[in-house]
Amino acid sequence: MNLRDLRVKRSTEVLSGIKVIKLFSLEKVQLARLVNARNKELHNIFRLSLTMTVFNIIATCAAPLMSTIAFIAMISTGQFDISTAFTTVYLFGSLSFSFIMLPMMMSFSSDAAISSARITTFLQLPEQDPGVIVKI
Repeated sequence: MNLRDLRVKRSTEVLSGIKVIKLFSLEKVQLARLVNARNKELHNIFRLSLTMTVFNIIATCAAPLMSTIAFIAMISTGQFDISTAFTTVYLFGSLSFSFIMLPMMMSFSSDAAISSARITTFLQLPEQDPGVIVKI
């Protein structure tokens, strides 16, 4: 989120100061700054996507692997019957769903905390005098 904010901030600076940029012929410098910020953001997005993919593969493979290990353990101890087998498959399937939802919930919670902090900061700003017109 910080990298996205940095890219948006730099884009806003370029758009706000386009006359100065053109006057002093700073197009290449500003383009390099924007491309650098965008590349950092893309690298971060790629790393996040790769991490989520690995985590999803592990979570998807976990239930069958855990069931297989549990079945092997039950067969070796002689406690394997149909009711235990179905219960085991159901419980490991439920755990698998929890593993899949965990990273998404962590990501959503993080975004919600950042957004909440930003909204709180905005709402705590002092009121402006209605007689003063501020041009942005």
